[in-house]
Amino acid sequence: SSGINAEYGVPIGPIEKGLTDFFDKIFPTRKFYCYNLGGIELEYVKEEKDLGIIVTSNFSWEHHIDALFNKASSRLGLLKRTLYFVKSKEQKRSFYLAVVRSQFEHCVQVWRPTTVVLNKKLERIQRRAVKWILSEQDHSYSDLEYLMRLRDLDLLPLNERFLTSDLILFYDVYNDLSCIKFPPYLRKNCGEERGRLTRKIRRPTILSENEALNLKTLREYRNDS
Repeated sequence: SSGINAEYGVPIGPIEKGLTDFFDKIFPTRKFYCYNLGGIELEYVKEEKDLGIIVTSNFSWEHHIDALFNKASSRLGLLKRTLYFVKSKEQKRSFYLAVVRSQFEHCVQVWRPTTVVLNKKLERIQRRAVKWILSEQDHSYSDLEYLMRLRDLDLLPLNERFLTSDLILFYDVYNDLSCIKFPPYLRKNCGEERGRLTRKIRRPTILSENEALNLKTLREYRNDS
């Protein structure tokens, strides 16, 4: 027979109830532990916002990224409504960096998206911002066109920007420039080992003549249009 989920108050079927009874028999002491701070029992919650970051009980950052997406989208809409008289690309870019993309810089090393879906979701904000900066709201970008416009505006894709932030933090930790200490179970490479590893790094791929010609043609078409 079915029952009622005690935590959420919703009906559960016989399969779900059987699984619950099965795990209760295997783990009879399965429960949440109560913690006290200063004699006060702490309440168990599914999520908590700390220093602007939404931390969930399962350490999933999807909820925080959804909230960040909505906030950044709202701010970008505010810029479009209030700065309709601004025509300069440089000024629009500065407003975007200060008001919108700055939201993605706060503690990004903690919550940065690790899935393609979440990365593309945040990248949609920057795509819309680039169209607004260049006054091309009615234009649909291909991936190549989008990357070329980012280069012209001296911007990085958000995923690359997040990766750069990780590398900067790692550099600071590695060189004792951060309050975060280098883990003792990791050993720093000496000069000889670093040189040996450097020789194994592959050189970047060079574009062929046809690929380079396509980029040049697309750039000239953009300038003429």
